Amino acid sequence: MLLSPLTRYSLAMLVVVAMISIPVAGVEQEEHFLEYSEYNFAVNFISGNLTATVTPATIAPRDWPRIIFKHTTDILSPTFDVGISTIYLFNDTNDDKVFSLSEATHIAYLSSLYNVTWNATAVEFGNDTLGGEYAWLRANAVIGLFDSPEDEYPMIDEWANVTFWFRISQKTVTRSNSYGNYAVQGMVDVRINFELEVLQQVNASGIVLEQILSGGGSTDLFMIREDVGLSTPQLTIADSRDDETVNGDNFTHPMRETLLPCQDFLFAKEDQTVQAHYRICSEPYISYDYGIAQVPMGISYYTTGNGLVAHSAYFPAESNETISHEIIVGIDESGFTPRFRDWLKDNLPMVMIVAGSIAAVISIALLVLILRKHRGWGKKRSATDLPEKKN
Repeated sequence: MLLSPLTRYSLAMLVVVAMISIPVAGVEQEEHFLEYSEYNFAVNFISGNLTATVTPATIAPRDWPRIIFKHTTDILSPTFDVGISTIYLFNDTNDDKVFSLSEATHIAYLSSLYNVTWNATAVEFGNDTLGGEYAWLRANAVIGLFDSPEDEYPMIDEWANVTFWFRISQKTVTRSNSYGNYAVQGMVDVRINFELEVLQQVNASGIVLEQILSGGGSTDLFMIREDVGLSTPQLTIADSRDDETVNGDNFTHPMRETLLPCQDFLFAKEDQTVQAHYRICSEPYISYDYGIAQVPMGISYYTTGNGLVAHSAYFPAESNETISHEIIVGIDESGFTPRFRDWLKDNLPMVMIVAGSIAAVISIALLVLILRKHRGWGKKRSATDLPEKKN
């Protein structure tokens, strides 16, 4: 039987599609607990209800260490932004154990705008007993030290080596320090490990890590957990819409640190619904030639009109030190509207009762309508149907 040219073409296309669809032997598509994509300047993770964009990335590093994140399925989710753009050296002139900008003696930038070249790995996956599978990437750079923000060139080209690790685990992991245990949530928390290796020592009493936090939409408040002398820590409200920079470089809020394993900055709405968190581990470490020890730390903060700036000040005692610290960033799922299918699952008995009731009402109404039509109820009487008048 001869086939028409169109039929032969169609059969050929079907064969091609079938060949494409057949998996190649020995080649498996590896599945992971999260989705990710790598761009020329960032890596985007979708993990559970967390969507997080991490910079700097692998191909063309730019920007500074930063996470822009939101709730994946809530269409009203604001976009949260946390970034670490600057390191200061300072002298604690008033001996209050925290940093204010007026005490800065030198500055080191982490932004690629200041010729910082970030070298980042591709996303890799691992597996451990407690956390299940995890995804991670690392970014490191050598940074220069400037004498002041007005300087165009650094006074030391290679002052320190800085490294950031970003990690998301499939399951919740319990971490610990000398203050106790704390949880890193699976799927919706990003654990950030920061390491600063000083290559050339400069005299100063402290090293400061500047962190910039902002929340979008109606998430304008920060609730900061502090020790105010009561039996339990209390939450201090800081309104990001207040511009406290007008108070000058001497102004800052010393954070009254708790004895908890982490110090908490919580992103909250006007009604104090918490939607995200930024947690600073209470125990940074410093590595010397002879071992590892806890380094004293003081935290301060102020609001800027569109966010909050936090300063973690470390007080190392010797030269040639390496400071390492841990930060946790993530969303609080309880602060968002649940997905419809989750709501349906949680309220299935009530939904079935309401649906059954509605179905019963509709059935009764239809039955009455059928009976009325069958028996002639409600039929409009004609003039010939009118009853005769009695004399």
